[in-house]
Amino acid sequence: MMDLRAVLGMLYFCAVVRACFRCGTRPHVPRSVRRQEAYPHSWPWMAYIEIGRETGEGNRYKYNCGGSLLDKRWVLTAAHCLHTPWDSPIQLQWQAEIIKVSLGVHNRARRATTTAVIERNVSEVHIINSYKPDTLDNDAALLKLSEPVPFNDEIGPTCPVDHRFDFEGALCTVIGWGTLGFGNPVPSDVLTEAPVRYMSAESCRTNSRYPRDVITDDMLCAEEYGGDGCAGDPGGPLLCEFPTDRKTEWKQLGIVSFGRGCEYISYPGVYTDVRKISDWLYRTIVAGSCGSLERLGSAYYTNDTTFETLRDLTERECEQECINIYKCKAATYRRNPPTCWLQAKPQNAGNHSDWVAFRIKDGCKKPIPYTRT
Repeated sequence: MMDLRAVLGMLYFCAVVRACFRCGTRPHVPRSVRRQEAYPHSWPWMAYIEIGRETGEGNRYKYNCGGSLLDKRWVLTAAHCLHTPWDSPIQLQWQAEIIKVSLGVHNRARRATTTAVIERNVSEVHIINSYKPDTLDNDAALLKLSEPVPFNDEIGPTCPVDHRFDFEGALCTVIGWGTLGFGNPVPSDVLTEAPVRYMSAESCRTNSRYPRDVITDDMLCAEEYGGDGCAGDPGGPLLCEFPTDRKTEWKQLGIVSFGRGCEYISYPGVYTDVRKISDWLYRTIVAGSCGSLERLGSAYYTNDTTFETLRDLTERECEQECINIYKCKAATYRRNPPTCWLQAKPQNAGNHSDWVAFRIKDGCKKPIPYTRT
């Protein structure tokens, strides 16, 4: 039987976001056959994210990324967008007070004169516990807006794809303000869209030129000649079309993460697989910071209170198992070999470079389990 808290949590989620009935709807416009300018305001969930501080030289922001609106106060983007660049000598996470999100944007250079544009500050930044900056595994983050945004013809939410989608070769669409193609390094001022074909992680490892260990099971790929996500698109959505009884819905399958340049043959764009983080999305939108366990890095717990040992799980799956089992109060995870110990009584025991631990955060109740239907 489904956990009662999960049922109540889902009802609360639907009531708050109002996305259970209207997410993924957009104007009916012809599908593009190559990367081109999108019809203005035809992707109402596309978010333009600016990160940085004003300078005295008229350059207001240092970085920008894409994102997608999931409900009136939550925007999904890539975790790496919220950190200093990988080659920076100092690695820092950007704080909420220097992040701004604009919705209803088509031409980013004309935001100030576009009546459809709504700008919001960010009140909270949530990066998934299992994000790995060195490999970009689980490259996902949620931004909580300072105030809700209204839904209208220009602004509305998308829906995350559920775990049942697996149509190898499906034609999907990637959108963003990235560069227009190989040899054209200048980002586009207008929102662009490009058709791309979905590839599973295993298909990408087999058919691309990426080293096999670069593409993890929490990623997917997509490519099409004349398409592919280009530089400047990180954090933006990969979307697929789903016919329904009433009308077509567009659901988000991936988050633009990385690639090798733009449109390189056999180097498709790589995306965070939204299906693999659906539990985290649900819990965070419903419960905020209390939707996850606290990650303690290399501090770990002794095993004398272990009631179950699980093998061959990922770190993200280990945390999820503890959340789903009522008597679990903490979990210890060892990367090599992958081992997850579920514990009923947390006891801090020291440090170990290859271990991480999770526990319920101070002041939080146990996160609501996520039950797949």
